[in-house]
Amino acid sequence: MTTAPTVLSIALDETPDPALRPPPVAVAVAVAELSRAGGRPVWQEFLDLDEFLTGLGEGAELRPARQAAHPVHG
Repeated sequence: MTTAPTVLSIALDETPDPALRPPPVAVAVAVAELSRAGGRPVWQEFLDLDEFLTGLGEGAELRPARQAAHPVHG
C-alpha cells in the first residue's frame, strides 16, 4: 500500500473539530477497499476521495445560516 492514507490522515488531523475526524485506520481501510473493488491504484482512489470530500465541504460555513432561515415547526 502507498502512503496516500497517511497523507489523508495528516490532512484530517488539521480538521478544527476533533470529533469530526475519522480514525486514520478507517480512512486507510476505505481507500484500500475502493482500490480493490475498482481495480485502480490506491493513490488514485485517495485523490478521488479527497476531491469528493473537498467538494462536500465547500460552502459548509453557509449551511447553518440557510437552514436557520427555513425553520421547521411541528
